[in-house]
Amino acid sequence: MPRTKQDRMDLPQRLLRFPALRRLLRVDLQRLYDEVNRRHFGGRLPEVTVRWSPRLKVAGQIVKSNRLILLGLEYHCHYPRDVRSTLKHEMVHLLHWDHDDSFRRECRRVGAAVHCKTYPGIFRPWKYVYECPGCGHRHPVRRRIHAACARCGKGGRRAGFRLLLVEYLG
Repeated sequence: MPRTKQDRMDLPQRLLRFPALRRLLRVDLQRLYDEVNRRHFGGRLPEVTVRWSPRLKVAGQIVKSNRLILLGLEYHCHYPRDVRSTLKHEMVHLLHWDHDDSFRRECRRVGAAVHCKTYPGIFRPWKYVYECPGCGHRHPVRRRIHAACARCGKGGRRAGFRLLLVEYLG
């Protein structure tokens, strides 16, 4: 059996502990895409490449410019039964880019989840805390920013309401 680039994918050590990993890697994602396209979309969606991403932490992502759907391998190691739902969700994005009412309606019609679940480690921890000098609200963020507070209504670009870095969480 010829080995594809997907078969040779370098897997991070953190994924090797999951019992579902081998079963997930055997799923023919391209065949599943074609089946879902025929059954739920009448075959009207364009041809795209579907593959696993060992780096992606969320359920899935669509790269329209490359006609590519990536499914997060780590996410599906936590939730192996969500592969079909995630693929349907990403396929709906081929028709409706934003998560608006028409997107949610289409997700309900095809039986796809609108949002993914979470698991420990899916998001990077907060690294910085900024505070508004106007209202005192604290804004935790993952990277350094230069912004004004929109929450207190006094934000805009006035220097007196620029968020100030008050804590580094490492």
